Amino acid sequence: MKKYMLFFVLMMVALVVVGCAKAPVEDETPKPDQTIETVKEPTEEVAETEPSAVSESSSEETVEALSGEIEILGAEGFSPAEASVNVGEEVVFINKINKNAVLTFQKDGTKKFINSNLIKTGATYSHAFSEAGSYTYWDIGYGIEGKLIVG
Repeated sequence: MKKYMLFFVLMMVALVVVGCAKAPVEDETPKPDQTIETVKEPTEEVAETEPSAVSESSSEETVEALSGEIEILGAEGFSPAEASVNVGEEVVFINKINKNAVLTFQKDGTKKFINSNLIKTGATYSHAFSEAGSYTYWDIGYGIEGKLIVG
């Protein structure tokens, strides 16, 4: 019996020693074969011209939104990310990713959910919203949200 007790105590001591040992710390200094990239800050001149380019593209997105077509881009989200349509106007979602998609819509402020049918690669899903309001929608596979305002 004493042999078993001694064996048990030695095993416990070994477990405590192994458990208390520190993990090796990796050296975070770059090795000679690693390259370090430096990022240049944009100049003030570039920063001044950027907003006009952004405002032009956002107005293009508004035009796209009024056409009622929204592209499903997977991990990149939707194009446009926010759209607005009139009540009863059909919205067409185009699957631009290389796998099937399912969209879920929720009317903001409610517990109302609408699920699309399975949208195969290259296929479309159309839906006409009969209630005005703001809808959040997302692709179940990626979880990235879009916004649809029905007015």
